Amino acid sequence: MDTQPINDHSPAPIEHPPLTNDRSCLRRGCSWSFGCGLILVAALALAAWFFSNPSAELRATLPQNFPSSIAMYRFDERDGITYLSGARFNRPWNKRLTAVKLAVGKMLTIIHILNPNDLLVSNDQTFAYKDVTFEWLKTFLKKENTGVTDTITIVWDGLDAAPQTISKFYKQNFDAQDFFYVETLNADQTRTITFSKKTIEGKINITPDPKNPNTTPHAELRIHYIP
Repeated sequence: MDTQPINDHSPAPIEHPPLTNDRSCLRRGCSWSFGCGLILVAALALAAWFFSNPSAELRATLPQNFPSSIAMYRFDERDGITYLSGARFNRPWNKRLTAVKLAVGKMLTIIHILNPNDLLVSNDQTFAYKDVTFEWLKTFLKKENTGVTDTITIVWDGLDAAPQTISKFYKQNFDAQDFFYVETLNADQTRTITFSKKTIEGKINITPDPKNPNTTPHAELRIHYIP
């Protein structure tokens, strides 16, 4: 049998995979990235909810149940009032959400991811993660929490008064109303007055201006009270 010489020495063409396969891989990659993005957004939203406190209500005036024994320095010059009602913690849906947050927080403290003293889930000190047990959660969900407190925060910015003047005003009022109080001068010269009386407790922070001792750039009064 005669063999014929091969005269065609041109290289054989290289076959590429179909474009549809390339597009399919691209779609899979995009879907995977999109799915990971959704999971990340959901995780961030869950973390933001878990580590956040209930949102406060901005108000123009004080609530009617605000303690009359608390006098305020230049109340008309305030820059803002925020109010957090303790009554919301007795709503069934909010109590369930709080119970979930407490249970998760407790687990995180057990595996040493979260310090039990770092965070609270309400303005009531009894809601610390370290205090949570299964029996406590059952009682919490069944019983109404009559001792939860309302919280008012009032801020002033740019007061033309020396921090000592503001401090003196509040201490005189606390003396007149038989409050227990302690004043602390911090390293940055900020004055902090903590005070309490029966169902009322709070704190005042008075921030000085290092360039002008006769002005107060910022003052904040926060009061927790049982209505």
